[in-house]
Amino acid sequence: METLKWADGGGAEVGAGAARNSVSGGVFLDTVIQGRHVTVQLPARGWFPGGVLFAELHGYDEARRVTPGTALGRLLRSLGVRDEHVPADEAERARLYVSVLAAFAEQGRRVLVVLDDVSSAEQVRPLLPGDGATGVLVTSRGRLGELESRRSAVLG
Repeated sequence: METLKWADGGGAEVGAGAARNSVSGGVFLDTVIQGRHVTVQLPARGWFPGGVLFAELHGYDEARRVTPGTALGRLLRSLGVRDEHVPADEAERARLYVSVLAAFAEQGRRVLVVLDDVSSAEQVRPLLPGDGATGVLVTSRGRLGELESRRSAVLG
């Protein structure tokens, strides 16, 4: 079991299981720096050999806010699913997303999914694979207490 060193000096143990962490803070720049710090550290240590998927959700910008269905489509395409195989229905997209991430994990290619600038649990819940192998890092300007998190850091 290794310990991930957070920029705030704290640490979180990360082993073979899924890492679901969240970073929240009132100061947007600090939250982004914290999230980016983690996304560089984890793959460099070989924890996520399948790579890092980054989804900017623009949760606090009503004009640019990304819906879960749109984010799922983008994430699926980033995972190599061709446009014609991406379902139109959000629930079907979510099932395919979970299946593809599980297939990556079965091949020894665990993935870290970074969901940035989330405004609510509703915006991000369909994007949480829950497969026990995929790492997830959620950043938000506010607390997302409704989400289960193994490690949470609050900045500002």
